[in-house]
Amino acid sequence: MRSIPTDSRALLYKTLALVVFGTIGALAPGYIYGSAHETDLMRYLHKACVATPDPAGEEVLYRFDWFTRKIGVEEADQRLCAVVTVFQLVLLPSPSPTMMYFFLTHAPLVLLPMVEGMRRGARFLVWAPMLLWFLAQVLTIGATAPWYWIALILTSGWSGSGPKQAITRRDAQVVAASFVLGGIIPFVAMIYGDSVLATILWQFFPVLISIAGYICVAVIPKQKDDSKRNGYPLLKKVYTLAFIAALTGQKYARNPLQILDILQPASLTISAREATDIFLKWDLVFGYGVFMLGSCWFARNAKELVILVGWNVVGGFFLGPGAVLALTGLWRERTMVEMDDGEKEKST
Repeated sequence: MRSIPTDSRALLYKTLALVVFGTIGALAPGYIYGSAHETDLMRYLHKACVATPDPAGEEVLYRFDWFTRKIGVEEADQRLCAVVTVFQLVLLPSPSPTMMYFFLTHAPLVLLPMVEGMRRGARFLVWAPMLLWFLAQVLTIGATAPWYWIALILTSGWSGSGPKQAITRRDAQVVAASFVLGGIIPFVAMIYGDSVLATILWQFFPVLISIAGYICVAVIPKQKDDSKRNGYPLLKKVYTLAFIAALTGQKYARNPLQILDILQPASLTISAREATDIFLKWDLVFGYGVFMLGSCWFARNAKELVILVGWNVVGGFFLGPGAVLALTGLWRERTMVEMDDGEKEKST
């Protein structure tokens, strides 16, 4: 089937991205943060984390109900206290089903931007994908993801297929190693470490991934044929593991539609933990939903677009969004390899 042209339809694709994701980006904060106000989570965080004068001495200028100041700047400590409190509520005394679901299914949300950022010729916001997650840690992934996809589509020369380069084997090694070192290990420490420090550390995992990436670039030896060998075989293993983990995470959902419980009015007697769980669910609805919608821009023609839409709807219901995105990422990289091979055949 004929590929989508790169002129007028490319402009249409970008215009649609602006309209669709811009609208979602404008609406998402209202639903995500609106749930926090409706359930009184914001009031709880205000009570727990708004600093009050400490009469004990001149050196300690402020204190919280339970959180020990970490930074030394009142406003920064208040924000950090709120973030840590939110996660502690769904981590203690044991991780909530929604938190475990996020832990087991989140890998594609991090891997897809990392892989797209590794493509040759990618521009600023594309090759700095960790900016997405750095902002997401502050504003939530649901509120941030729409703007990432706008940046990805507008700055990558998108024309239905995007840059036509599969990432190299060495780049794939950097992605895999930095994701494990900077992303997975801190997340595991937060889930099972039962520590405020571990929770704080995970908030900076985008920075940790970036640092790990620089270290991996310096440590992983270069090979003469690096530029000629694609990273698909390694990424296939990585995405397969992400797929298996996401399927495992589905059991914590118990029911594929359970997340729609957030559409029901909150009880007046809801606990802070339950309120945080609702807040997290709204975040996941927009986060996963935007990524699944964004993956439709990977289509190179009308047939692939129909398949991707159907795959997201049917696969999302039966397998869950994490598993769907893992296989979509695998398919995406495979198409890049095929396009690279096609270009090589034309040049010979």
